[in-house]
Amino acid sequence: MIAIASELNKIKALVDAGDLVMAQTLLESVVEISPRNVDVLNMLGMIGLMRGDYHDAIQWLQQAVGANSGIASLQFNLGLAYARAGSPGEAAAC
Repeated sequence: MIAIASELNKIKALVDAGDLVMAQTLLESVVEISPRNVDVLNMLGMIGLMRGDYHDAIQWLQQAVGANSGIASLQFNLGLAYARAGSPGEAAAC
């Protein structure tokens, strides 16, 4: 878990620097190790939102919500992705 936390800190720095491609690449390798880690899944979804790839964002955020539906911010992020994708009905359901 400590290794993942350290990796997430590096990835957050890449996102802050605007290197979304490298951040996504590293996150995808981390998700292979920890496929139900909601922090990783959420970050992948948020990168999808930042890149304007709403379909990708929805897929990652659905997995995050599936891993832990009790986290309100995950529901909100999924709703945001649906709204930006032009699906207000799905957004309202989140």
